[in-house]
Amino acid sequence: MSTKNNRFRWWALIALVVLLTPLIAACGGNGGGQATEQPAGGTQATEQPAGGQPTTGATGGQTPAAGATTGTGAQGGDTKCASQGGTAVVGIVQEPDVLDPFRTGMTFAVWVLHALDVPMVRATPKSGEIEPVLLKENPTLENGGISKDGLTYKLNFKEGLKWSDGQPLTAKDLVFTWKTIMDTEYGAGSQLGWENIKSIDLSNNDLTATIKLNEVYAPFAATVIQGSGATTSGYLLPEHKFKGMKGAEIAKSDYGAQGKSGHVGSGPFKIESWKKGEAITMVRNDNYVGTKACLDKMIWSVVPSVDAQTSALQNGEIDLATNYYASDIPTLEKLEDRGVKALAYPAFLVERYVYNFHDPKDPNITVDPKKAKPHPVFADKNVRLAVAMAINRPAIVEKLLFGKAKIGVTEWDNSPWFNEKLKPYPYDPEKAKQLLDQAGWKPGGDGIREKNGVRLSFTHRTTSGNPIRETIQRAAIGDLQKVGVEMKIDNPDATKLFATFSEGGVLSRRQFDMGGYTTGIGLDPDFSAYYATNQIPTKSKPGGSNYGGYSNPEVDKLWKQQATELDPKKRKAMYDQIQQKMYDDVAVLYIYDRLQIDAAGPKLKTPPADFTGYIWWSPESFSMQQGQ
Repeated sequence: MSTKNNRFRWWALIALVVLLTPLIAACGGNGGGQATEQPAGGTQATEQPAGGQPTTGATGGQTPAAGATTGTGAQGGDTKCASQGGTAVVGIVQEPDVLDPFRTGMTFAVWVLHALDVPMVRATPKSGEIEPVLLKENPTLENGGISKDGLTYKLNFKEGLKWSDGQPLTAKDLVFTWKTIMDTEYGAGSQLGWENIKSIDLSNNDLTATIKLNEVYAPFAATVIQGSGATTSGYLLPEHKFKGMKGAEIAKSDYGAQGKSGHVGSGPFKIESWKKGEAITMVRNDNYVGTKACLDKMIWSVVPSVDAQTSALQNGEIDLATNYYASDIPTLEKLEDRGVKALAYPAFLVERYVYNFHDPKDPNITVDPKKAKPHPVFADKNVRLAVAMAINRPAIVEKLLFGKAKIGVTEWDNSPWFNEKLKPYPYDPEKAKQLLDQAGWKPGGDGIREKNGVRLSFTHRTTSGNPIRETIQRAAIGDLQKVGVEMKIDNPDATKLFATFSEGGVLSRRQFDMGGYTTGIGLDPDFSAYYATNQIPTKSKPGGSNYGGYSNPEVDKLWKQQATELDPKKRKAMYDQIQQKMYDDVAVLYIYDRLQIDAAGPKLKTPPADFTGYIWWSPESFSMQQGQ
């Protein structure tokens, strides 16, 4: 990596231009496509954009940011083994909460799962190409996989598929997965896509599944069939593992539980042991359908902090350090002479602060949000906007992130779906004071504002032990105090923050005033799981991810319309409206756009990132260069 600080920044910008320009051109000049060969809702995977997604030939290849290698070690972008055998140690600063693809939203759990399971079809680095893994082909209109009316999908599974324990993997597992996800006692993180399924019929040999939908759903392929390095879409559950078990029993089983090795998967590796708090050790799965893993073993080592991870990488104790922030770039640059390679890619990732629109102390918040009391602070749009304008995000980006990030605007930043008319809320503390004055919040004796006996104070919660997040929190505290707002910190462990509703998760149970985390769109731009009213998690529907409780009938209507719209230009126009309305409502405060940054030691060779910006799409391609 170059030691010139600006080089990283400019390569990142160039990478985004390379990635997005062909997408926008393919959709008539104004965007309207997702970086994927996504034949959604009855469209075909041809060179013409359809179904709201551009297809093969319509996307630019993912280009690494700033001085990074092409996602690999010395051999660049190919996925051949540097050598066969060996062990790679991957550092992770958060231990997975659960290794169940449908009951976790934790980033590190998702990455670990990519080594244990594969989707039915997956994204690759090649210009939005979708590669079949469990299926014989990616279903399209052209090959008969999708009906002309967009209501029927035909999935042809490969013959001879096996789970890691040697048992057959067939379309029966797809049916089982669907029924399990729809069982509320199981506690799936989301039912999107799956809830649109009306029926699944199987062929006599159980290798062909014919899926009937209740209505056309444009994101169906992306939410149910297709996976990428950023998501666990397209995964299946092993029916034989849970034979006779109900959803609640499956959730409490040894499958994916912390410290247990009961996971049965379809991926290139399988769990040998899981020492809770220490490491997950995997060995090659010889029953894997694809190319056998280059490595004999992959060990996911739990390290206490980012600094400890960097030291371990520098000392050769680990071979891959994961999930760095832009603020870590200068440190990584100094390690280049020791053979450390930064792997950085533009990804559709945004660090956000989510406002809670309801009072977290009201029991109705998890029963019936319509009856829950409004949040004493954030129910007022003027307060939300004042907070947004009081936090000095330009300074956060320039000083704390060394100018190597961009201020966030929407969920769709840096993607072809972004509404170009929107700009970040400006940093304007004087305007923030005026808004608070207008809202009736007056300074108290200690400078913190009050209204009707209520103090303008709230608690912010994000993952504990994350240095950059905590540094940004402290900066926000100082900025807000200047305008008369008190922000306090109560950061839980990541496993508690991201736990499912049934497990008492802080986000899913909405036990926060303001919550901080990173996520982003994947193969499809549909983000209704996070902002549609019917996705507010409750006891009766625990799988939603609308943690803030944002609700706008006009936005809800647009969510429904875009889900059945197959014309990419019309769908893009709907997303422009969604973004504008959420922006006007100050629904969320987007702090900054993130790059995906990892760092590899001198012996490790990784695959290039898939076109969503992640190297985790092909763990079987990880290899160690021996004899160094």
